Amino acid sequence: KIEIKNRKEIEAIFSLGSVEDIFEALQRSHSEFARETLEALSKRSPMSLLVTFRHLKLAEKEDYDTAIARDYQLACAFFSKEDIYEGIRAQVIDKDRSPKWKYLSILNISQADIDYYFNFVDHIEVD
Repeated sequence: KIEIKNRKEIEAIFSLGSVEDIFEALQRSHSEFARETLEALSKRSPMSLLVTFRHLKLAEKEDYDTAIARDYQLACAFFSKEDIYEGIRAQVIDKDRSPKWKYLSILNISQADIDYYFNFVDHIEVD
């Protein structure tokens, strides 16, 4: 069996039911792991965190083909919005590592905003 550092804390925090709950648990914890993880997640696109969390929760109950098809759908949806381009700008083009995300917090994002990604239809046919 492979030993994973901080396994119990990882399982306890990341098994919570929402990204908001995860952030709150990380803030309550005084561990180095929690501090570093909170710092890293706080730099990510709030929309990406919410969409990815929902996708992972759905994928737990689905077969591979369904989950991978949604991976493609979500990738296309992300490229139809501005945050992906802002992330590329900050990391690759300007290299300032300071993206200006559309949403400043997960608390500013509505369910309808998240649903956009899961209802996205790519109109380009793939052979």
